[in-house]
Amino acid sequence: MGTLFLGSCASGVIWSRIGMTETEFLNTKKNRKRVHLVQESMTKSIYKANDFNFFFYFQDKILVEKNEGQRQSDFILENRNR
Repeated sequence: MGTLFLGSCASGVIWSRIGMTETEFLNTKKNRKRVHLVQESMTKSIYKANDFNFFFYFQDKILVEKNEGQRQSDFILENRNR
């Protein structure tokens, strides 16, 4: 009974790995209906999982980052007036 429960929980996960291509990501059977395109440009694409707040970032058609929508800023400002 426990195995059945754990198996059903795992089925909700979007399968991905850093470095996979965008085509592999979209062709994965479990992902096909569970993600949608949020933003696209010539070199970047962002997908969001429909079931929960999780984002997948592709650059040049390669998965480079996945997170819950919290990205580090590109610049870190330091207070140097101490």
